[in-house]
Amino acid sequence: MTTELEQRLRDVLREDAARAHLVNPDRPADPHTRLVAVAQQSASLPRRLVAVAAAIVLVALAGVAVILNRGGTSEEPSSSDPTRVFTEIPPGSTVDLGTAPIAERAVPALVWTGTEMIVWGGMDRRGATLADGAAFDLATGTWRVIAPAPIVGREWPQLAWTGTEMIIWGGAYSDGAIVDGAYVRTGLTDGAAYNPATNTWRLLPPAPVDSTVYGSAVWTGEEVILIGNGPDGDRSLQQGDTVPRQVAAYNPAADQWRRLADVPGIPWGEPIWNGETLVASIGSSLVRYDPGSDTWQTISAGVRYLSLVAVTDTDGAVRSILALPDQTGAPVAVLDPAGNQIATLAGHPGDRAHFGDYIEVDAGVWLGQEALFWISGAEWDFSTDPPAEAWLLNPETGTWRPLDANVLPPVIVLRPVTTAGIMIGWGGDASTTGIAFRPPTPTG
Repeated sequence: MTTELEQRLRDVLREDAARAHLVNPDRPADPHTRLVAVAQQSASLPRRLVAVAAAIVLVALAGVAVILNRGGTSEEPSSSDPTRVFTEIPPGSTVDLGTAPIAERAVPALVWTGTEMIVWGGMDRRGATLADGAAFDLATGTWRVIAPAPIVGREWPQLAWTGTEMIIWGGAYSDGAIVDGAYVRTGLTDGAAYNPATNTWRLLPPAPVDSTVYGSAVWTGEEVILIGNGPDGDRSLQQGDTVPRQVAAYNPAADQWRRLADVPGIPWGEPIWNGETLVASIGSSLVRYDPGSDTWQTISAGVRYLSLVAVTDTDGAVRSILALPDQTGAPVAVLDPAGNQIATLAGHPGDRAHFGDYIEVDAGVWLGQEALFWISGAEWDFSTDPPAEAWLLNPETGTWRPLDANVLPPVIVLRPVTTAGIMIGWGGDASTTGIAFRPPTPTG
């Protein structure tokens, strides 16, 4: 009897797994089924799952321990493991986190807190900005609506996670109006901080800068250093590399801003904080900032690097920095934590210029053994550029490999969850859901 129940249970689970449309990463996938549905707990279980639960109870009452082997492992996930529901995502696969309790949106602000993914703002299909948000708990697999923000909705704000608060400042507001084929946007110079532990917001004091759109921000452990890109990001980007950009630092403990020395040029990608200084790609130069002396120093000039990726140890300490140029065939620079070049690696083997879509996609992410880069075209008209390609670079071997388009998640922003070996983010354009993605198995 027990053997029969075990077999029935396995058969039911196999049939339900097939209904979840799990993509087999070992063979080409149908591009229409790239996302995988993950069964979420709900108040009303489907009849089929009730039958499975009943079978489990019967087996347990018979004194038989049933262990289901998946992917060659028989280890039962610990109930204290906050990421147990995602430990069995096959490499190169994506799972759907379920419909969020907020309206569809694109380019939301997103942070990973260590336990939750917080999604806020962004814009709807009309181009109007949104002011609400939600949080996804990885331990329970559930969404919650977060408290209303005390600021207007916005897109592309400067964003930082301090360990306790999500800091949002600047960005652009739009009501969806279009003039001459473009959305009408208003640059914003205010901000707020959200604390997920208390589900509360607080307004930030006025900042001593007016730079708002498409800027960058980095958390130093004490301050958020904010590098702006002008009140109108689109227009600012067309003014050239030598227009000074305003810089400021915000201290959450003191709730105070301080003005920092301007930096000449356009900030590309996200800066890297190495524990003592900040390394950034500005214009056609690599620069570093010393908070103690409030000075910027040019490290190297003549090459524009549009993506910096910190190669980190397991404890998060920066071991080196990979700098991806926007010139086809140009080598990747390997920098020490202070930003000094120490080696080069082979450039991207494709025929595209190395232009990571810094506005809509994190251009580079360190996965633990490889760096994931999005490579797109070199034109400014993103509406006509071909879709970005995903490539993995192994700095130990200096080799590149492409990610198949069917494996690449249709996502705009991804954040690493190092404890689970996955990445978590928001879905594609005007999505209603988050996704979790397990990168392909590293080579070499």
